[in-house]
Amino acid sequence: MAILSFSLPSGVSGITPVDNSFINNFMAGANGEFIKVYLYALCQCYQGNSILSSEVIARHLDMLESDVIKAWKYWEKTGIVTMDKPSQENDAYNIQFQCPGQIAGKDQNVTLSKKRRKKPVYSPEEIDLYIKNCEEIKLLFRIAEEKLARPLSYNDTNTIFSFYDWLRLPIEAIIMLLEYCVQIGKRDIRYIEKVAVEWSDKGINTIDKIEQHIKQYEDSKGHYKKIMNSLGFYRNPSKYEKEYMDKWLKTWALPIEVVLKACEMTINIPEPSFPYVDSILEYWKREGVKTLADCEKAIAKFREEYKTNKLRKQPSGNKNKFHNFPQRNYDFNDLEQKILEKNIKEFGGM
Repeated sequence: MAILSFSLPSGVSGITPVDNSFINNFMAGANGEFIKVYLYALCQCYQGNSILSSEVIARHLDMLESDVIKAWKYWEKTGIVTMDKPSQENDAYNIQFQCPGQIAGKDQNVTLSKKRRKKPVYSPEEIDLYIKNCEEIKLLFRIAEEKLARPLSYNDTNTIFSFYDWLRLPIEAIIMLLEYCVQIGKRDIRYIEKVAVEWSDKGINTIDKIEQHIKQYEDSKGHYKKIMNSLGFYRNPSKYEKEYMDKWLKTWALPIEVVLKACEMTINIPEPSFPYVDSILEYWKREGVKTLADCEKAIAKFREEYKTNKLRKQPSGNKNKFHNFPQRNYDFNDLEQKILEKNIKEFGGM
């Protein structure tokens, strides 16, 4: 257990200020757990509790004590704290908070974009050193070999260690990542890395968040299959089709039952299509449809509007088949005289 003694920059008291530069230049690139450690210790320090143990911080923040130490090592690298170990005989540190605004202008700050642009490469000696001095890393590699069912190559160990050091994922999150990828039949380290980067970018770095994310993903897969099958497609959806389904289910937050009802409306269409279903759901969305009962009301309303509009377009007036011909006014006396004159000429006055 490490004993941590904190001190503050001079001239500030009675509040817990967070420098804007910390938020703008340092927070985005840091692991969420590390941010909690920094803010908690800063708050305690301003309240006069300048001596804390790593165990107390870990217990209060519900995290591993080793991650508390890693957090301070990380912040030391950024330059916004300095760490000094007066004696090698005990595990005690003096931690001095620095003003982030004075550090941000230097090249010491670490942002998310800078860290993510270039993945570090670790030498075999570095990996061996971590395995030797950190039981958690040693355990991680052993579990990784068990999950992947193969001895780890240099590339495997380099990539898995980068999840911990580069992406700042906790050990338990990396283990869950490996378990998840193996369960879906993906043991390729490049695929696993792709998932790790996605989780890190989305802040999916705790057991609860990972479980929630996996559940949402599995639910989405099940919904995709139902929608595809209802349209007569028995294959995996394309990216184009997933975009439509994500819009209906996530962006518009329509219940799956409503989406499937819209798919049923294509039963008499020769070639059901996603744009056709999208047009139905867009209309229902405007009508505030949320349930199957709402669907029936929207369908009835649409049919009534269609019927009304059709009647309005029909021509008025005489409905006999000659009503479109132009009408003429005849002078029947004049017509009779012309016929008589014609007959006299043809038959010589007979």
